[in-house]
Amino acid sequence: MSFKKSFFSPLAFWKNLFKKPTTVRYPKEDITTFGKEGAAPTYRGLHSNDIHICIGCGTCADICPTAAIKMVEGENKGEGKLGKRPEIDYGRCCFCAFCVDICPTGSLNMSRDYLFNYPTPIDKFGDDEVEDVKKTLQVVAGDKYIHNLGYQTPDELSWLDLNRVKIEHLAPEKRWDNFLEIIKGYSKKQAEKEASRCVECGVCTETCPAHMNIPEYIRAIWDGDVEESVRQIYEDNPLPNVCGRVCTHKCESVCAISHRGEAIAIRWLKRYAVDSLPTEEIIKVSKEYVKGSGNKKISIIGGGPSGLSAAYYLSLLGHKVTVYDEGKKAGGVMRYGIPAYRLPDEALDRDIEVIRSLGVEIKTGQKIGKDLSMDRIKKDSDAVFIATGLQNARGIDIKGIQGKSEKAIELLNRFRKGEEIPVGKNIIIIGGGNVAFDIARTLSRLQRQKYGKVSMIITSLEKEEELPADLEELVESREEGLNLESDIAAKDPQQLVIDPFGNTVKLKAGEKLECITVINPENGKNAVMNICTVEQTKGVMLEPSRAPQEVIFDEKGNVRGLKTVKCLSVFDENKRFHPVFDLCEEKIFYGDMIVEAIGQSADYSYLGDFKDQLEFEQGRIKSDEKGRTSLDWFFIGGDILHGPDIIHGIADGHRSAQAIDEYLNQ
Repeated sequence: MSFKKSFFSPLAFWKNLFKKPTTVRYPKEDITTFGKEGAAPTYRGLHSNDIHICIGCGTCADICPTAAIKMVEGENKGEGKLGKRPEIDYGRCCFCAFCVDICPTGSLNMSRDYLFNYPTPIDKFGDDEVEDVKKTLQVVAGDKYIHNLGYQTPDELSWLDLNRVKIEHLAPEKRWDNFLEIIKGYSKKQAEKEASRCVECGVCTETCPAHMNIPEYIRAIWDGDVEESVRQIYEDNPLPNVCGRVCTHKCESVCAISHRGEAIAIRWLKRYAVDSLPTEEIIKVSKEYVKGSGNKKISIIGGGPSGLSAAYYLSLLGHKVTVYDEGKKAGGVMRYGIPAYRLPDEALDRDIEVIRSLGVEIKTGQKIGKDLSMDRIKKDSDAVFIATGLQNARGIDIKGIQGKSEKAIELLNRFRKGEEIPVGKNIIIIGGGNVAFDIARTLSRLQRQKYGKVSMIITSLEKEEELPADLEELVESREEGLNLESDIAAKDPQQLVIDPFGNTVKLKAGEKLECITVINPENGKNAVMNICTVEQTKGVMLEPSRAPQEVIFDEKGNVRGLKTVKCLSVFDENKRFHPVFDLCEEKIFYGDMIVEAIGQSADYSYLGDFKDQLEFEQGRIKSDEKGRTSLDWFFIGGDILHGPDIIHGIADGHRSAQAIDEYLNQ
């Protein structure tokens, strides 16, 4: 086939002289196409790693199909960070971006930069060029390209399951007038689905005070092997039924998934594992850890979390352990301080049954210093472990409070023992921690039973967002009728009301003024004055940022309210307790019962003469992290060492058991 070319064919290319090319021009692309210079917006170039977000979890290295990523030492250290950074081997990397898709924090991305300069061989004269190329291509991803990001994975396209499997709660109206357990627990299907979300990075293990094998027991649940899950749990925690319900779950606060979604329900998964295995099977698993025949006698004072933990691990080492507890049943604060709707006795009893099965003797109703002297304990023991907790309730020093208030921890203790406790019609609770909310929720249930309604004010120094109580306490309290300041402010603005004496008062929704005649504490018992107090008429109200100043009484000497002032700040710039008040902004709350929930302190009176032989530091027995004190046979742990926290107490008991065994085998 032939055709005749035009004479002008060689000049035809000139028609494209002023036409824009269809290819991307380097180094500047067609700005009308992408709107900015450089490669495409989703280009998969060199990696960018935001060092301020990266936690060193290593999920990127685990998923890399070409083994192009390894974790190396980095500067990203601190709580919830492992101090590791990804190093990329660009000789292996296929730029698939799987590492970006799986990154739980979103710190790893691909940039739009793709130029990589390598010195010519002449510049590397005398070096092994192959090895040098390898080293050159291995780059620790940093934030060099953070301002020129390319491929990123939006949350909706993430390979991670960012949403937690919801656990079933008892409905508020079915629980707020009784003490039934609120959380119902996961089903097998729910637990396995929740376990599948875990990336097994181990950040949680580093943060857990007991350093539990969290990824391992979650993986076992995912594999459908609850026995193996329980086996992993019991290696570091002999109270999983308790911790599966009321652990402070610090591990969840650093969960890798929580950076972009909801943390893995580590606590609820622990509960699922132990709830799913019969007690006799758990006993068999725990006995697998028996590994010693120490045959020494150890006395443990206190049957709370730390004492029971130490007893468990010492018995595994073959020692003869006796636990002394002053309660009718062992458990300490777990039994007599935590409401049954959070921790039912049945769960605690299962854990104690396992500990007893190892030969631990638990003697209840034994108050050391009264029923049995510390000197007798010392003579009958090769070592002594003290885990008596914080038994004494602290109080505030304000006008009129002495003898006119109740202590929260004492009320909880008495109620859990089955005793009848006072329940006012209008209650004021001072405090913002877990104990304050525990007593508030306990008394609100009793108010409903006794009066058919709730009238209560919780007042704290802290702002609402600074409350030390766990978030779940606030959430569940809100479900049960607690009105947070932010809720009220959003629904109803404050109203200005003029009282009968000409004073302007701010009222929130659910409040009213009650004008009464009260004793004027400044001018003597016979002098009276008329004031108006704020009465709560809408369930439970949280009044944050208020500092108690004095108790208000009527003419008959009955408690009628609490005068408070505005608290501007609680801590100074060095995080030391140093509250600052605005004395000009007063507010009086109406109430016939005041409850203090501001903390506890230790009671060492039972130590007798041994107290003088111990070293103290800021009111606490001085010891190292393993509970060793100035007396070589005397060890401590739990609340008196690290403060009120169950999982810390369990960890203390484990460490001290190891230290005691070392001491006895010297």
